[in-house]
Amino acid sequence: MRAAGGGRVVMMGSDLTQRTDVRWSACSAAAAAQLTLAFTWAREPAPERNTVNAVVPGRIPAQRHAGLAPGFLVGWTDRVPLRQLRTSATVAFGTGWLTFAGGAFITGEQITVHGEHGLT
Repeated sequence: MRAAGGGRVVMMGSDLTQRTDVRWSACSAAAAAQLTLAFTWAREPAPERNTVNAVVPGRIPAQRHAGLAPGFLVGWTDRVPLRQLRTSATVAFGTGWLTFAGGAFITGEQITVHGEHGLT
């Protein structure tokens, strides 16, 4: 964190802070606490030009979803206004952007990568 150009911390959060899912209250509360921690931490190392941000992805299809009913992922896609699911690459892009020169003056923010899933 004491590098000449400042250091970068990027926390991976959850979009459960922006939507409500029944029976997920504990996860939603934990996700909200993590975001608050990131926002608070952003103030502490700032004088040394260090930044702290959070990337908040939505659901990402993964191997663990292979056994789900065929229509399950279609149901996810239907609730995303962009009508496509994000991938690990789209989340990595947001994370990478914050860690390089583009993120040098961004701290205490949340970058949401979920295709506006929270609007549904």
